[in-house]
Amino acid sequence: MGEIENKEIKYYMDFKLNRYLTEQFISVVNHSYFRTELIHTEKVPPKKHGKPRIFFSNHSGMSFPWDAIVFSSHYWEHNNFQADKFIRPLAAPMLSESKWMSPYMIDNFWRRGGALDATMENFEYLMEKGEDVLIYPEGVPGIGKGFDRKYQIQNFSTSFLRMAVHYDADLIPIYTINAEYCHPYSYKNDRLNRFVQRLGVPFLPLSPITALVGVLPWAFYFSLPAKIHFVFGDPIAPQNFVGGKEEHRIRRKDYIHYRDEIHWDFQKNITKYVEEFGEDPYQFEELKEILFNNIEKSLYILPFGWPVVLTSLVKEYDMGLMPELQYTIEEFIRLSFKHPEGFSFTLPFGWSMVWSQKKLATDVLKTFIHFIEEELHLHKNTKTQGLSRRRK
Repeated sequence: MGEIENKEIKYYMDFKLNRYLTEQFISVVNHSYFRTELIHTEKVPPKKHGKPRIFFSNHSGMSFPWDAIVFSSHYWEHNNFQADKFIRPLAAPMLSESKWMSPYMIDNFWRRGGALDATMENFEYLMEKGEDVLIYPEGVPGIGKGFDRKYQIQNFSTSFLRMAVHYDADLIPIYTINAEYCHPYSYKNDRLNRFVQRLGVPFLPLSPITALVGVLPWAFYFSLPAKIHFVFGDPIAPQNFVGGKEEHRIRRKDYIHYRDEIHWDFQKNITKYVEEFGEDPYQFEELKEILFNNIEKSLYILPFGWPVVLTSLVKEYDMGLMPELQYTIEEFIRLSFKHPEGFSFTLPFGWSMVWSQKKLATDVLKTFIHFIEEELHLHKNTKTQGLSRRRK
């Protein structure tokens, strides 16, 4: 019994907090900034009691995972916030392990929000509970691909196919369109990534936006206002791709074959939907009209205000308060001064204040010093090896 109770605590999510954040803030961002659309929701098979479903989608390269936050919240809102209709995301463990990878360094944001580390143990537990799961089968390579490889779907894992077969879970493809433009023209730099990985950040994309990060802390989590479409595809029943073969007779090469077929079909469809919905990824005229009609509310809609609003709502909730936002300038100023942890992200050159508040200043300094020492040592060794080769 103790093991079950421990698991219930481990896999707990705060439905009340999630609904509060969605209704007061995330929904505003979804509908006003990203202007998200759920397309072909009629294709999603009805939820059967005790039977899980596996939703899977493509990653947006070189971007903070706003697309996952936006999809999960919008789809739950679409289903009237029913607890059994919430899709539990499986995310790379570094999201929950690193303070940097939590939006505006809000403590325990991902786990309270229902996300779980993408491990087989967690996957199996959710399947056994009959819960719906959201996965990104491209894994970290899908996030790390540069803008020059946008919409080029990286190799899928086979684990989600094994789970689908074992638990007879329908696979539901979701084609995420235009989220590649949340952080466009971004590319990798190995040396920079070696440094940020020491801080628990998988990569820091190099792009015109990256130049803002050193000056404006909120830009670390910045996203351009791409109009994101989530297109649901035809569900895939496990028996359809295994051809009636019994699970114990399915070999690894069979799963690789199934994976390759599903990958090929996913790539074909996403190319089709990009042509249909991706011609104008920003639709700035629509955004301009929304902002013009909600001038005061724009403080809450535009990204520089997000750290103040999101941090404040979580802090207020944790104090036992759940105020309804009025979306006024006066309220925004009041929240900024009441919860300076969020406000510090909006200040030019505010990183020192952020690091001090989050108790990260010493760690950042030590990491930087160790990184420089190792880089100099690596450079020295490379130079020495070059001289040795010449002498030979």
